[in-house]
Amino acid sequence: MTEATYQTGTFKGNATGKYPISSPHQFNCNGVPVLQSGTRVGTVQISNAGGWIQVHAPGIADPNQYLLSKFTPDMSQFTVPSGTTPGTVAWSWEITDFSGAVFHGTIVSTWTDVKDWLGWHYPDMVSGTLVVESGPLS
Repeated sequence: MTEATYQTGTFKGNATGKYPISSPHQFNCNGVPVLQSGTRVGTVQISNAGGWIQVHAPGIADPNQYLLSKFTPDMSQFTVPSGTTPGTVAWSWEITDFSGAVFHGTIVSTWTDVKDWLGWHYPDMVSGTLVVESGPLS
């Protein structure tokens, strides 16, 4: 696999606290859908608290050795939602899969800050892309 681009589906992440989200480090999302032509072909798990990512997509052997992952928020692309305009969040990542192959890529998504009836804030990833490339992150 040289490069593949997928869509990410809508997904509400884990609660972050009683204050609005102000950093990509607050995103913890388990099971973000990876779509190809509208069909679910995988998932992404993001754990900023633990500093790891798992990418389940075509061409990547399972299970990922996620403890060998590198995961960096791209602060140049992080924006906070304003009114009806969603924010943007992006990460660069690298993983080694079960067969020892190394992959890298980016995840970019628009998002909104959702507040539930108890006052907890959640990142709601609205739409985005996952790019997967062979080889290490340069």
